Amino acid sequence: LVIAFVIYCLRRALSIWIPLPIQNFTDLCAIANVSIFFMDMPLHGYYVHGQAPSGKAEGSTEELKKYLEMESKGTVRGRGLLVGDQTNL
Repeated sequence: LVIAFVIYCLRRALSIWIPLPIQNFTDLCAIANVSIFFMDMPLHGYYVHGQAPSGKAEGSTEELKKYLEMESKGTVRGRGLLVGDQTNL
């Protein structure tokens, strides 16, 4: 049980600096304001909800940078289905 806890803590700590590919994909969907539903089996699939921090899909690079800075400060809604959920999965 102790080993499992240590592994869990290490994975959570390392995910900050080395994100999993699915986390990068989810962030890309959020920034691009694209929602995707993909099926990995005939009756099973995943839904990735993309919602840009600005609330709109089109904009300049300067606007994107401004909204990402506002998101890091916590002044706009974060990414993910649930407010305050940092997993984005």
